Amino acid sequence: MNVLVIDDDLVTCALLGDTIAGAGFTVRCVNNGHEAIDAMAGETYPMVVCDWEMPGIDGPEFCRWLRFGKKSSSTYIIMLTARKGMEHTAEGIGSGADTFLSKPCHPAIVIEHLRLGASLINAFASGRAPRNIR
Repeated sequence: MNVLVIDDDLVTCALLGDTIAGAGFTVRCVNNGHEAIDAMAGETYPMVVCDWEMPGIDGPEFCRWLRFGKKSSSTYIIMLTARKGMEHTAEGIGSGADTFLSKPCHPAIVIEHLRLGASLINAFASGRAPRNIR
């Protein structure tokens, strides 16, 4: 399954990309929201791992574009941030992220969230999703 990783820190982007690819996902890394929008125009990414703080289009703005725009309301979005506090969690989820993880985050946690996302996507695609989350 394709995963788009968006992070303006090149080292973080590369490490996340390698970790996610090592778990069997196909990964593309981009460094900001503008590049992510361009990537989404040419390819389908059922899952996105997105940093909050980036120049230009930040994580919440990208999530709102993806979730509430016409591109894709069904993409599973993981938001990563070093921000702390419940108000930031609420803002991240309110922008359309499916889950919100604080940095630094152990790579295994990101992988488990991606596996959960893949399971949900596959369940919806096969019509096996529980009725209460459709």
